[in-house]
Amino acid sequence: MRKVKSAEALRGLACMAVVLSHLTLIFYPQLHDFYKSSLPKNNILYIIHNSPFAFFYSGTGAVFVFFCLSGYVLSSSILTAKDKTKKIINSTVKRYPRLSLPAVCSCILFWIVTNLFNVNLVNVSSWFSDIIYKDYNLLDGIFYGGVQSFIYGTAKYNPVLWTMQIELIGSFLLFAFCYFNIFNGIIRVISSILLLNLFEMNVYLFLGLVSFIMGAVIYKYDMYMPKIYNYFILMVGLYCVGVHEGSYSYRWIFCIANYINSNYAQYVYPFVNFCGGIIIVISIVKNDVFKTFFSLSFFLVLGELSFSIYLIHLCMIYVFIIPFFNLLVSLTFGFWLASFLSILMTFIILLPASFLFFKCIDKTSIKISNKIVSFLN
Repeated sequence: MRKVKSAEALRGLACMAVVLSHLTLIFYPQLHDFYKSSLPKNNILYIIHNSPFAFFYSGTGAVFVFFCLSGYVLSSSILTAKDKTKKIINSTVKRYPRLSLPAVCSCILFWIVTNLFNVNLVNVSSWFSDIIYKDYNLLDGIFYGGVQSFIYGTAKYNPVLWTMQIELIGSFLLFAFCYFNIFNGIIRVISSILLLNLFEMNVYLFLGLVSFIMGAVIYKYDMYMPKIYNYFILMVGLYCVGVHEGSYSYRWIFCIANYINSNYAQYVYPFVNFCGGIIIVISIVKNDVFKTFFSLSFFLVLGELSFSIYLIHLCMIYVFIIPFFNLLVSLTFGFWLASFLSILMTFIILLPASFLFFKCIDKTSIKISNKIVSFLN
């Protein structure tokens, strides 16, 4: 597949936002403030939570960026192919093994570490202990990673795999749109989205699928604008993905939603994150300055490793970072210093671990999916 450098680099940064989101949920739940925690609180965290600058740890906004980028990259691969129909068929055949093999391996890795290590989680937030599945059966884990996560979008053996359902269905939907030339007219696109809304599905699945479609629309149509406007919409996008219920900076949005219809307030968080993700992708991939900046080798490597980082980061945090944090606490390090050092250690460990997973698992899944296509052809 032809790489779109700015899109791949942005995928890497979005992945880092997911990791940081989970780290803040583990050590600084006050930044999210959607559940009670006995962990220490801080006025700085209170200020950040209520500020319009909470985008850097927005995991939800980051996954909508993921979905939009997937639509952008997949459509660029298809719409630039000499034989579009053949490319769509090959991409359809490859997509499931490409996603499922790394997902299954991440579940096996989780099974290994949770069976070998009984990590003490009392010093971190209850959120982390709640998402770590302890009653782990290997065969069930493999079935979950390869089948259940793609059908039901559940978060069980590896909590991040809930997005696999959207990735798979969104990809197939995009391939169908490309095959039937839906993207050749805006009216067709809008009509198809309205038709999609007739199917009963949860709001995250619907918005995730629309993100795929919007990614293709962004690629298909020229959306260039003066740089000053581009920077402005980037700031708007970053503001949107920083939304948190209860934050003073976003209270007005929830108030408007409540005023229109009290049921709408529950959709503000996913919808504003969705809008922010789309806006960020537009501002980055359609700006030559950002394209040059994101072509730096560091960002490209980060983008290449992003899927591996996404799949294994919670596992690495469980087996390495929490024990490291517990050790620092036992050595009478203060909570704030111990948690800060643990966050730094996360990235020191995660990047080489993700590189190994990428080399051994992710690249292998790409080779296998390509061989399947070659065999069928």
